[in-house]
Amino acid sequence: FLGTCAAVILLAAPSPAQAQSNGEGTIYSRFGMGSLLEFSSSQSDAMGGGGYALRSLNYNPDANPALWSDQVFTRLSGSAAYRSTSVEDDQGNSGRLSSGNVQALQFNFPLYERSLGVGISFQPYSRSNYSRTGSDSEDVSVSGERSEVPFETEFSGSGGLHRLRGGLGYRVNDMLSVGATADLLFGTLERRRRTTWAAPQLPNSTLVQPRNTIVSDGVQLSGLTSTLGGHLALADVFAEDDAFSIGASVTLPANLSGEQY
Repeated sequence: FLGTCAAVILLAAPSPAQAQSNGEGTIYSRFGMGSLLEFSSSQSDAMGGGGYALRSLNYNPDANPALWSDQVFTRLSGSAAYRSTSVEDDQGNSGRLSSGNVQALQFNFPLYERSLGVGISFQPYSRSNYSRTGSDSEDVSVSGERSEVPFETEFSGSGGLHRLRGGLGYRVNDMLSVGATADLLFGTLERRRRTTWAAPQLPNSTLVQPRNTIVSDGVQLSGLTSTLGGHLALADVFAEDDAFSIGASVTLPANLSGEQY
């Protein structure tokens, strides 16, 4: 099992930027650590990101570690996403853009049934992937002329952070459960600037032809954080055999350190 998990982590971890420069992301992922990715489970996504107070034996909750105390079975689950967009204009020109990525790999098991449970997960935390061409914003591209030779500079980037999480959920009594995790954030963010020069259309043979350039820089980041969760379950609140649940979790700030290259 550990070998399988390691293989999946290696496949899902950030690869070199040249393999991810298809540019299907948003230009806003250029800033900070990229666009943050929120994923707890497929069931949680189906509820709009909820599930902090949903007790269930049928799936692995990840948003609230206090719910891990309810476990009876050992469970392994994974999730992936695939998106495809097709467009066609009135001239009959068409195009397609497709992208896919691993959402999460989760492993949960009980140490003591319905009392103490363990949760382990690996999933993307943020994503930076953009590549745009335009002439109106320097955040996208810059066009101009130097010595009557037109050029264009294009900005692009790729990479992102991943999160490796492990923690415990403990049931204090029939009403209260608590949980905590230790989270490792790590990954690589890379940016590129490509400048392309057009061939000079001048009779002056002494004019030096500019050289196309690609300048790339990146940063490798890592850091630790933690998530604390709680769950309160009240029975017979509104009527007999009814249940009322309240759940919440708080993720502490993370201090990231890195190396730029």
